[in-house]
Amino acid sequence: MTRPLTQAIPVTGSPNTTPQPGDVLVVGSGPAGSSSAVVADGTELPVDERDAELYYRPTTRPCSRLPHAWLGLADPREPSVSTHDICGHGRFTVLTGINGAERADAAERVAEELGIPLTAHVIGPEQEYEDLYGDWAGLREVVDDGMVLVRPDNHVAYRSHGMVEDPAATLTETLRAVLGSGEGALQGGRSSVSARDASEQDSRGASEQGTRDASQQGARAGTPHRGH
Repeated sequence: MTRPLTQAIPVTGSPNTTPQPGDVLVVGSGPAGSSSAVVADGTELPVDERDAELYYRPTTRPCSRLPHAWLGLADPREPSVSTHDICGHGRFTVLTGINGAERADAAERVAEELGIPLTAHVIGPEQEYEDLYGDWAGLREVVDDGMVLVRPDNHVAYRSHGMVEDPAATLTETLRAVLGSGEGALQGGRSSVSARDASEQDSRGASEQGTRDASQQGARAGTPHRGH
């Protein structure tokens, strides 16, 4: 069963954001930077001599806002859609090319395993979405069998520059890291909230046990010693 995303995902400039009840995301804007809700791909931030506050440079580097590109639909009578239209909407999205169809299959399995909203789109000829003018190919910065993982706030969480040996394992590990789980929060399909609740219950149990022990020790200390 798919669970809603209820943990806040901090982006650039908000490292101390605290999740609140009902939060889905903490959305940020502005130039690409660093975030704890991404997995770095080892590349440097693109250098632009122009003022980053005045000029936007599209990139799929993790933590950047997903670049906009117009995509055509299989039915030419339908209007074009933006890459922003097919991502977001409260879910993670995998974008890949026709040679990366295996990644789309992996995404379906990973979504079921982790119980999170996750979808995948293969962009290319004779697919649901077609890169009619090559705009997306010029912006994605990965090869056709690579992958761009987009967060629900339309920021890039991770990108893979080519096919990997085990797409499902790579995607699972990446999502665990993005959601702040590492080995923990989504382990075995448990949410980070469940893990935290269990930890708090353990802490409360230990505290209550300690209180009982102290009370018993105090009672023993207050009992008069009876000599023989």
